[in-house]
Amino acid sequence: MKKVILFFTLFCVVTVLCGNAQALSTSQTLDNSTNPQWFLPDDSYPLTTNYYRNWYEDWGWTHTVSFNVDTLTETVEITGATLKIYAWDVDIAGDGFPELDEIRVGATSNTNGVSLGNLDGLDQDWYTTTFDLSLTPGALDKIVVNGDEGTLDVWMNISTLEPGSSYYPYWWVTLGNSKLIVQYDTVPIPAPGAVILVSLGAGLTGWLRKRRTL
Repeated sequence: MKKVILFFTLFCVVTVLCGNAQALSTSQTLDNSTNPQWFLPDDSYPLTTNYYRNWYEDWGWTHTVSFNVDTLTETVEITGATLKIYAWDVDIAGDGFPELDEIRVGATSNTNGVSLGNLDGLDQDWYTTTFDLSLTPGALDKIVVNGDEGTLDVWMNISTLEPGSSYYPYWWVTLGNSKLIVQYDTVPIPAPGAVILVSLGAGLTGWLRKRRTL
C-alpha cells in the first residue's frame, strides 16, 4: 500500500512540474521597409555605395520575435531556429579568390558571438542562404529570451579574406532581406502548490526509505 502511495505521489509531482509543453513557431523578416536601411528590394541594383556594402563596411542587425506565451504562468524554451539571408552578388567562385561573407550570431563585431559560416551565392544574382542554428554549438543560446520576446544580434563580416587576396577590394554585397524563424515550447511555471507537493513527496520518499519499506 505504501508503495502505491509513493508511486501516486511521485506521479503527481512529475505531472505538475512538467506539464504539457506546447510546440510553437514565430518569425520576423527584415527588409528595406525596416531598420537597418541596407536591406533592399529585389529590383535594386545600381552600382553605388548607397546600395552596396564594401569589404570594409561590415555591419549587423537585430531580429526581434514575439512569443505566444502567458508570462505569468509560462516560460519559453527555444527548441530550434533558422536564419535565411537573401543576398545579391555573393561571388563564391571569384576566379579562384572566393568572396567569403561570414555570418555571426550574438555578435556585434567580427570577433565575438558564434559563427554560422559563410553566405552561399551567385555572381550577379540573388541567392538565399539558410542557416540551421541548431547545427552550430552555442548558436541557439544567442537568442535572448525576455518574457514574450526574443532577440538575436546578427553580424556580417564581408569578405573575410581581406586583405589576403588581391580581389578583396572588389568584393561588394547587398541584402534583400533577413528572416529569422524560431521554434519554441511554452513550459508551465510550477504553481506554489506544486512546490508544496514536491516537498511532501520528497519527505514521504525519505520516510519510507528510512523504514525500509521500498
